[in-house]
Amino acid sequence: MQKIAQNQVQYVIRDDGYGMEDMELEELLNGLRQLDTSSYSEKDAKLGIRLSNIYRRIKLFYGDEAEMTIQSKLHVGTTIRITFPAQNHSE
Repeated sequence: MQKIAQNQVQYVIRDDGYGMEDMELEELLNGLRQLDTSSYSEKDAKLGIRLSNIYRRIKLFYGDEAEMTIQSKLHVGTTIRITFPAQNHSE
């Protein structure tokens, strides 16, 4: 379990499926770090548009205050954590 700061929201998505090899996970993480928030690219297709879209949106909305981490072990599963500030957007 990961401790988060006060006034933070964290979504944790886990599966106990196939998981990823270390090299595949590293490619995925490197691709997310290199995403250009201005346009769709060929990198997005390799990452999967859904995952890159989520990452882009939280970074656009929350900037450096948002974080998405991915952990995966082959034959064990994958865990994705999305953390961002809790804010009242009713204004």
